[in-house]
Amino acid sequence: MGDVLADGTCVGLREYLPQNGRGKTREVHLKWEVLDRPNGYALFIRGGVTGFESFYMHSYLGLFEMDWWACAGTTGRWDSLVIPKAEMIKIRQRLVYLGVWAKALAEPVESV
Repeated sequence: MGDVLADGTCVGLREYLPQNGRGKTREVHLKWEVLDRPNGYALFIRGGVTGFESFYMHSYLGLFEMDWWACAGTTGRWDSLVIPKAEMIKIRQRLVYLGVWAKALAEPVESV
C-alpha cells in the first residue's frame, strides 16, 4: 500500500440512495490517510462507501478547496459520500503542519 505519511479523522455526509429516489443523509466519522505510493502521494478515506475513495494529491490539489464527492453513489446500489469543504480544508491544514503538503506540491503532474 505504501508508507503512511499522515492521518487523521474527518466528518462526511453519507446519503442512502434507494431505488425510489433520495434517502436520508447522515453524518459519518471517517479516517483519512496520506500514503506514499509509487505514483505519488494519495489521500485515502477509510470507512467510506466502497473502500476505494482516494485520489493522487498532485493531480487534484483543488479538491482541498471544495466539497469532495468521494462517491457519487448509484441509485439502489451505492450510497453517496461527500467530504465537506470545511473538512477538506482541515485535512489540508494538517498536511501543511506536518510538511506533507509541500512534498505533494513537488510531485510531478501526470499528463492526461
